[in-house]
Amino acid sequence: AYAAQTEPQNLAFARAVSYFRLTDRIDFLASALANLGHARSLEGDLRGAREALDEGLTYQRQIDDPTWSTGTLLWRGRVARAEGNQQMAVQVLTEGLMAAQAVHFESAALEAVAELAGVALDLGQVLRAVRSLGAVAARQDATNAFPDIMTDAAVRQTMAEAQEQLTRESFTTALHE
Repeated sequence: AYAAQTEPQNLAFARAVSYFRLTDRIDFLASALANLGHARSLEGDLRGAREALDEGLTYQRQIDDPTWSTGTLLWRGRVARAEGNQQMAVQVLTEGLMAAQAVHFESAALEAVAELAGVALDLGQVLRAVRSLGAVAARQDATNAFPDIMTDAAVRQTMAEAQEQLTRESFTTALHE
């Protein structure tokens, strides 16, 4: 059902990309490509998502404004992780974290750390994943950052998988360290 909802978005973003290719507005082209990549990732088209996000990032890096690239970097990190390319995921998510910090985008920084926790779990670093998510939850509570990163489906999935691999005591201890 969700994939069916993203089809009109894909069409709209694809049209926007075609239009902005005819202009000199690489900022708008980069944004349209990023959103097209994100919509494609939501429908499971990882290759199409990767291609659009990578092209969008190329233009965003030319603009050299981290505000433009923060979300794109996080989406690209998710795609890399979904493709099993953990090295790329770490590289892109770390760049996204640094960009978010540079522009004081608290929720994006927390999202990057939560995504990196997922990568840690993928690599068998369960305690690191739980500690990272505990830090995200604590920081979010302290700053009232919005939206609530801990309610994200991917973050809940990471938490559930980590909890399955640890005893209740070790999970709780790591979460609150």
